[in-house]
Amino acid sequence: MTSKRKLLPLFALLGASAVQSQEVDVWACIDSRISGLKWENTRWVADNIVPSNFLLVLNGIDSSLSINGDRTLIECTRSILPQIVSCNDILGTSLLFNTVTHLGTLSSIIGGVIGPGDDGFRDPILVKTFRCNPVDTGPDETRP
Repeated sequence: MTSKRKLLPLFALLGASAVQSQEVDVWACIDSRISGLKWENTRWVADNIVPSNFLLVLNGIDSSLSINGDRTLIECTRSILPQIVSCNDILGTSLLFNTVTHLGTLSSIIGGVIGPGDDGFRDPILVKTFRCNPVDTGPDETRP
């Protein structure tokens, strides 16, 4: 039992260094299909959301999603299937991305639970699928 306790800090350090050395992946993405609801006159109604282009930066806990210059920080991890990346932000946005097929999904449902009241403003609820292309960021000077 004592030897197992000695190994735990070693495994924790190895895991931390693996996360820190994760390669940054940058993707240029465009919405394929998007559906949503908006809060209007104290009720949810269908929203005609225009597809957008956005930039997805996969870098573990320092990942981000940039749409029209607005950058949202997200935390991303590899799933049990290494090609599937799962990302979340603090407000409930959830993103899944397949680095092999370059396809992803995003949902944002915070507006369904946060609002000042029935007649107040609420964020739109949306679900979308998207396709991405890798962005060549050039050689990284810090890599060996």
